[in-house]
Amino acid sequence: SGAEYSYYNCLINNSNYNVEVIWPASIQQLTRKSPSNLYLFDETAECYDVVGRLYAEEQQSHLGWVDKVCSLQTEKERNLFNNSSFVINIDTKWATHPSLLDQADKQGSSLDRMSWYQASWTSDLYLLAISCDQNLKSLRDLKGAEGIALCMEMQHQLEKVAWNIYGVPKTKLRTFFHYTPQFYRLHAHCTRIENINPGCEADRAHLLKTVVSNLKIKGDYYSALVDLQYKLRVGEALYQRLVEAKYINENEFSQPPATP
Repeated sequence: SGAEYSYYNCLINNSNYNVEVIWPASIQQLTRKSPSNLYLFDETAECYDVVGRLYAEEQQSHLGWVDKVCSLQTEKERNLFNNSSFVINIDTKWATHPSLLDQADKQGSSLDRMSWYQASWTSDLYLLAISCDQNLKSLRDLKGAEGIALCMEMQHQLEKVAWNIYGVPKTKLRTFFHYTPQFYRLHAHCTRIENINPGCEADRAHLLKTVVSNLKIKGDYYSALVDLQYKLRVGEALYQRLVEAKYINENEFSQPPATP
């Protein structure tokens, strides 16, 4: 849910270190942080229907925490915007953001936010917009006019929050979806363009502006048409599903090519 993440600065033998601690850590988090071989997979829409969709639906059983965030039952202190479609929160990965717990539910919390505007630490801006709709697991579920409207509103509100609260203009923002996502509820990331964050690579990040343009070309562009490439860690759960369904042949590159 984000509550398991904490960040520390420490000094060891006159060297400075930034440390991320995850506790308790799930199997998925341990796998993501462990050394592993990577595999670039080309997922067709048909492959998603056969393997990816079922995998995404199974992950939803572990996402009760997302609904609590969207209803403001938890992480209310991180919330910057909410409506019936989505919420915008301060991402837990924004480690340089001032402590929020001390400001939660205080009458003067709005005054504290005034000091955030164009503060030096806004150079690390990281916002997260999360859909309230359980049917939207990833960009594969975005369709037609509704998908376009949601993406445009997310983009608009993220830009508005970044400027009104932090003084960061939209010309400094990178707003994107991950595919595949870390968790299967549609969510958009918003960071500064100066920062190269893990996950903004071309094989994972999909800019909201580009998603909107593609949906305007064809309403079922993501659900029924396009192939999406993404990295997999060899041995992770989705990789194994794709091997079992014969979409990945593990023996393909185990032998040297035959001599011509």
